[in-house]
Amino acid sequence: MSTPRLSAPIAQARPVDVQLSRGIISMLVAMGAFMLMNAFVKLAIEAYPFGQVLFLRSAFALIPAFCVLRWQGGLSTLRCGRTSTMCYLSALVVGSMVTSFWAYHLLPFADATFYSFVGPLMITALSAPMLGERVGVNRWSAVLLGFAGIVLITPPGQGALSLGVAIALLSAFLYAVGMVMIRRSSGSEHPLAIVFYFTLLATVVGALWLPLGWRQPDWYGWALMGGAGISGAIGQYQQTQAFRMAPPSLCGAVSYVRIVMAVALGYLIWGEVPLPITFLGSTIVIGSGLYLTYYEWRLRRSSQ
Repeated sequence: MSTPRLSAPIAQARPVDVQLSRGIISMLVAMGAFMLMNAFVKLAIEAYPFGQVLFLRSAFALIPAFCVLRWQGGLSTLRCGRTSTMCYLSALVVGSMVTSFWAYHLLPFADATFYSFVGPLMITALSAPMLGERVGVNRWSAVLLGFAGIVLITPPGQGALSLGVAIALLSAFLYAVGMVMIRRSSGSEHPLAIVFYFTLLATVVGALWLPLGWRQPDWYGWALMGGAGISGAIGQYQQTQAFRMAPPSLCGAVSYVRIVMAVALGYLIWGEVPLPITFLGSTIVIGSGLYLTYYEWRLRRSSQ
């Protein structure tokens, strides 16, 4: 007689586990796509005006957005639950993207990526005031430990480097606020609508920038900016899906995989060789992220 009562929680847990797994996979795909996008953008900005790169990256990203839009229900998918929320969210994501591109232009590739890891830490902190989540001592400990690792990885420099650091931190803050807003609006806004409107706004912003400079791209330039647009669209959609299926703090922890990607791309493309302190800091950041992931998983399992 007791068997049905014991098996019911297990059966109910499976949909939650599947959703979390899909969220983690979506986040991993998003991180890989974003790393490719940032590499393409950094290479493109070395040869083309900033506004032109922003415009073409965003315009190319509209192509897969329209394709997915047709596949997932047409124009009805773009209906907003709250227009004001969509406007704020689009502005935040565009602001984060623009400042991120600027930071990658000013800083070495790996350094710009390392500073962006302030974003996931901010997500955990913002989950309390914006979502009403209880952060607790364990989460705060992981956040502080991760921040200590980031400080070890890349201490601030001087001149243009300090400007790059400030821009990178601003990008991380805008990213964190935007991702928490995506989680809060998950019941009313379709992820494709979020990606489409943000990409459309970024295209408009880039078009307004075009009078400041334009250089006719060759095949290599088209490949760079086209690749940035396609990979960026894939990354944005998968990231939005991840934040709908998993808690922001868990998505933030999974995003630490970008450290490995950034070091590899920085070495292969620009010959950047990380210092021993970089590996130490990376180990600390990854360790804090893994702990946060395990802690979130344990909380969800215990609440079922």
